[in-house]
Amino acid sequence: MRKQKRCSHFILSSLIMVFLWNGVGEGMDTNVSSPPIRPNNEKTAEESSCRFEVEVREGNFCVIRGMVHDVDLNLKPISGVCKGSANISVSGLPHGATYEILPSSKIPFVRGQETPAGTAVATVRVDTSNVTLEEMATSPLIFTASTESVTGTAKAKMTIDLPSFDFSIKLKPARLLVPQDEVATTTVNVKLLASACKSPKPITLLLDASSLPSTMSHDFSSESVTPPGTATLSFKAGSGSDTGIFKAKLLGCCVKGAEDEEREKATEVALNLLKPHPPDSGADDPFHKKLASEKDRVYSMEEYMEMGNVPEEDRKEARKQFKEESEKGYKQVPEEEIEDGMFSKIQPLLPMDQVRGILAFEPVSLKGTPFEQFHPEGGWVLPEVEGEAGGSTSSVMRAFTMPSGHRVEILEQDLFTLGGEGGKGPIIKELFNENLNGVPAMLSVVQSQNGSAISTLFWETPTTTYSINMEGNVRKNGQYPSLLEMGRSILDNTQ
Repeated sequence: MRKQKRCSHFILSSLIMVFLWNGVGEGMDTNVSSPPIRPNNEKTAEESSCRFEVEVREGNFCVIRGMVHDVDLNLKPISGVCKGSANISVSGLPHGATYEILPSSKIPFVRGQETPAGTAVATVRVDTSNVTLEEMATSPLIFTASTESVTGTAKAKMTIDLPSFDFSIKLKPARLLVPQDEVATTTVNVKLLASACKSPKPITLLLDASSLPSTMSHDFSSESVTPPGTATLSFKAGSGSDTGIFKAKLLGCCVKGAEDEEREKATEVALNLLKPHPPDSGADDPFHKKLASEKDRVYSMEEYMEMGNVPEEDRKEARKQFKEESEKGYKQVPEEEIEDGMFSKIQPLLPMDQVRGILAFEPVSLKGTPFEQFHPEGGWVLPEVEGEAGGSTSSVMRAFTMPSGHRVEILEQDLFTLGGEGGKGPIIKELFNENLNGVPAMLSVVQSQNGSAISTLFWETPTTTYSINMEGNVRKNGQYPSLLEMGRSILDNTQ
């Protein structure tokens, strides 16, 4: 009997649920169905699996400086159905540029007949009115869209350009040594400064050789360069050419800008025409032959001594000295050598304006270097190098006092006016122990028994050698980073 009552109760309950569900009770609308009730903070499976990707309609775009440009974004559904709205932001804009999201920073996801469910569309309005760039510049942008549970990004590249076409030309190197019957080359670098958001135009290269000897010939690897691009300019001095220093003007021209004006840029190349190289007395020596054939190679000290057939006794002494200096961090020398080691303390210094009037070359600019913060003491032309005519006008020392009180000097020897060939000496890795922006450099320290010291940083280029002398042992007094920064800043101004 108890079991029968339970069954009747179950059947009655089921009928009531069916009755309520089908809406056949009095006063109920039979055309509307009610979904199960769920808490407000509970999401459907579709909403929980909402995923979208951010799509930029212009992956690369160009804006003329001072103008406004619209970039369209799509938030494209990948899975689920996205509801509500997404916040849009942009990062990577250059200084002075601003942006606005249209119609607002919160972009709603839509469900419609014409667009897929969960799609959102936005416009990013970029304003460059306050940008102060003086040449064309490119910025990588990141567009970010985020909801409470999903974040998507997309990248684009924006170029801000000037309203007219512009370019620059530069020679590297701008000074060449040209022995008779030999060829010397330089690279012409053409840089694009502005193109008014149009395709770059070719630049025609011309050399005004009217100031060069008639026996001097030249040749371009290409007489037209579309920036950014390069061309090689070669010179050859025939037999019997005049010797001396000559200058020629290189022109990049015949390009019309946005306002149809003709653009022309110019730079100079200086040539030191030399007599033929005298026969090398050691040219047949295997050591010299190997150095000439592998001039760009870095040697170990052992390789160098082996090639030069250095006697074993001398090798042992060289190893011993190198080991001692490496362990100490300096080479010990007599006190008088330290006293004479700073040129500016034994030479009568002159104002640099007067020194420049003596020199046969213009020393490297110190603009933008740490030396601008030091007190200038003056300069002096260095003694002539024995056997090299004109040395007194081709070598200069400039002296400064640092805020710390340390004296520091720049020694610069212009091999171009000497007619020598720099940058071709053997590089021994144990000695060239520093690197200045890819250029091997040698840092050495000499110190006396009472602790007085001089630190020297040396490097060379094809036409110049540089040394920076600083009072004190930079490996111990904390000036090591400062000395390297001085070297890098000077090297930057020579490139």
